[in-house]
Amino acid sequence: MKILRVVSDLYPAVVGGIGIHAHQMSTSQARRGHEVTVLTLNQNKLTDNELINGYRVVRFFSYFTICGNSFAPGLILEILKRKNAVEIIHAHSHLFFSTNICALARLFDSAPLIITNHGLISASAPEWLNTLYKHTFSRATFHIADHIICYTAIEKENIEKLGIDPKKISVIVSNSQKNLW
Repeated sequence: MKILRVVSDLYPAVVGGIGIHAHQMSTSQARRGHEVTVLTLNQNKLTDNELINGYRVVRFFSYFTICGNSFAPGLILEILKRKNAVEIIHAHSHLFFSTNICALARLFDSAPLIITNHGLISASAPEWLNTLYKHTFSRATFHIADHIICYTAIEKENIEKLGIDPKKISVIVSNSQKNLW
């Protein structure tokens, strides 16, 4: 399967939850024989295009960042260029402009879009902006997505409260998490 993953941060350039998650998932899928390409930001002046653990990484320069959200025109163009050359687009966090672009591409006929939710509000945006965003761009992006992945039942419930069809939302629980309950 040809997978296009869109994520703001990617390990090892950024050590954090979303970046590590995307790296591990891409590594695992590449080992299973899938063709994985990750589009991400070039935050540490790394090589623009390289192979890591069997998957392709393409990095883009960001011109500015607002509330933790980077604007990278090259990334936008690459999403639009590749939107039909893959079998699935997997974007991480509806809070990023790049995921909104993936939703826009899906609206105008692209490969199916899956979004992994990494929380409903931004820690780097004021409350009024989070509220406005949640009821506009978040809602629209989630409506357009073919499927949404959450980490908790509470996240799923909160997305459902935005009017999103519960049948297209999955809660992923690992075996280690099941043992905790």
